[in-house]
Amino acid sequence: MKNINFKAIVPMSLIILFLFSSVYSQPTEKNLLNAWEDVIKSDSKTIVFEKTDKNMYKFNTERFPFDGKLKVLSVNIDSVNEIQDGYIPGIIEIELIGLSDDITTKYSYSYSTWLQNNYLYYNTSTEEWLSSKAYYKEIQEKYKIQPYKYWNILTNIPFVIFFLFIIFMIILLIKTQRKNKKYIDTAQEATNRSLEIAEKSIKIAEEDNKILKEILEILRNRG
Repeated sequence: MKNINFKAIVPMSLIILFLFSSVYSQPTEKNLLNAWEDVIKSDSKTIVFEKTDKNMYKFNTERFPFDGKLKVLSVNIDSVNEIQDGYIPGIIEIELIGLSDDITTKYSYSYSTWLQNNYLYYNTSTEEWLSSKAYYKEIQEKYKIQPYKYWNILTNIPFVIFFLFIIFMIILLIKTQRKNKKYIDTAQEATNRSLEIAEKSIKIAEEDNKILKEILEILRNRG
């Protein structure tokens, strides 16, 4: 009987064990669907969400006018080889039966926001599905991405210079308009005064003409 090389067996056993453990830790369509159901139920705008049949749900939401049936068309998990930063994307394709294009157009923002609930991400470290909101939060914390604040804009020197130039031009335009308005008002006032003087001059001339006519009439009568 040949001697067994335990030193070679132990590492090989660990590799096999790792491979089996990694297989069992992979996401499944079932746990993706369950996680998706929890996300839809936990939505603050969801009024009713009840499973009525396989891949069929009764659904009512406040995000947009819909009270009817929701059908799951497919459950998709991206290939394990396409892991992005330790996350595996999962997509639930759905159909809101009877939802008109008019509603999706009028409530385009609310509808697109709700659609994000159908995109989940499997965290290979914690072995759990995350909603889009939770996923983006983890990525933000992982890479220390700071929210874009107004102060970040103000620290941009070219932008500040351009912004101040715009403010200066607006102030200059307002002052110019005020001066123009003042000049216009002054000219209008002078015009009004000239008209008043002209009206008075016409009245005086008319009175003078009237007096001259009376004098001429008297002289004719005497002659």
